[in-house]
Amino acid sequence: MPRSHLTLAALVAAALPDFDPVSSQPLSTRQHGDFESACVRNADGRALVVRVPTNEAAAGDLSMQITVLSAMSAGVRSLMPFEVPTLVGRTVSEGAPVALFEYIDGNIIATSDFDKNIGLATTIGRSIAYIHQVPYLFAQAAGVPVFTASETQRQSAALVDRGRASGLLPATLAERWRSAVEDDTLWQFTPSLVHGSLGVDRFLLGSDSVTGVLGWGATRVGDPAWDLHWIINLDLTTASEAFAAYDEVRLSATDPKVRQRAVLYSELELVRWLLHGVEQNRQDIVDDAIAMMDRLIDTVRDEGVNTVGQATAPVLSVTEVETLLASVPVAAEVGIEHSMDFASEAELRYEVEAAETVELPEVAETVEYVETVELVETVELVETVEYVEHFEFTDEPSFNELPTEPIAIVESAPEDEPAPEPGTAESPAKSDDDQLW
Repeated sequence: MPRSHLTLAALVAAALPDFDPVSSQPLSTRQHGDFESACVRNADGRALVVRVPTNEAAAGDLSMQITVLSAMSAGVRSLMPFEVPTLVGRTVSEGAPVALFEYIDGNIIATSDFDKNIGLATTIGRSIAYIHQVPYLFAQAAGVPVFTASETQRQSAALVDRGRASGLLPATLAERWRSAVEDDTLWQFTPSLVHGSLGVDRFLLGSDSVTGVLGWGATRVGDPAWDLHWIINLDLTTASEAFAAYDEVRLSATDPKVRQRAVLYSELELVRWLLHGVEQNRQDIVDDAIAMMDRLIDTVRDEGVNTVGQATAPVLSVTEVETLLASVPVAAEVGIEHSMDFASEAELRYEVEAAETVELPEVAETVEYVETVELVETVELVETVEYVEHFEFTDEPSFNELPTEPIAIVESAPEDEPAPEPGTAESPAKSDDDQLW
């Protein structure tokens, strides 16, 4: 029997004896019934969110959320210009884990909000980029899954192979995806902190900014493109705006194929859906997946090319995605949850490959260039050489200590001209609007 919000309020009182509930109300998580949630307030106005999973998969998701969020220090949280849930208590109800979080003001966004809110796509793109900027050592130490670029490539190839083995993949798409997973240049990325299950329902929106990001039960270290693949299903203008904002923060010239991989991941969701239908012996799901693949073939044909990355239209329309999710039984939803890793049956561990992409020898190249200029006896450049040499004698930074923002190199200003002070980032304004969790 589903727990009422009054029952959930009683669980809060049991877990936190000093918290005296005076009101409660149910909260929607938009997670297809995976959680029972309520917002409970005390006389001081403090609000807590209580969440209880309704199935085994949701319990695993909540356990990972607790692990990740507990490992996030205040310093880590300060690197993101929005709030993430703060765990304040735990208990058990009828054998199910119960977690209590501080309430975050804001409204869960919907796809239609992109049409009504100018600049929302930019805000979302930047928010995702800030997640990927966070050094991931805390998550790695907490035991989240870690995947290198080569492992991710192998997992994607294994998924395509499983689809081809079913005999149900159209030849055009099978070749398109095979070429993509075998293209080594597509997989030259540096692993980063990945939320793992981003979508419109993970973001809380205030009056003019993202106030919070929910979820975190599928957090991993891996391909940042995975957090972006859901954006491909938005209209082209909105998606382009979001990617442009993401690139602005992340300087994605270091990963020019991030959008192509996002397109690939979005398309491979059709393979997952097809395989789920086969495994569950659900002909209706199989037929649905094949129909969507046929529509994708039409899109590919319109592109005039047969390579992943020329995203001229969504793989699925927004309506199709929402209808698909709403029509899937709970057992099927678990099978297609984004919290599943590529080929999760293969327990692949992290091999320190990320360091290969950090080419520290560039520092030596800079020294050689300055030494060449030194021959013309330019005093200012000699001073630059001294600076670079001093930099070489310091300890080399580890991968996660590299600066997350570009470092501007400027000529020394004359003594009578003070150097400009760096700008300060403004914290996003919080909204008093009610949210849905």
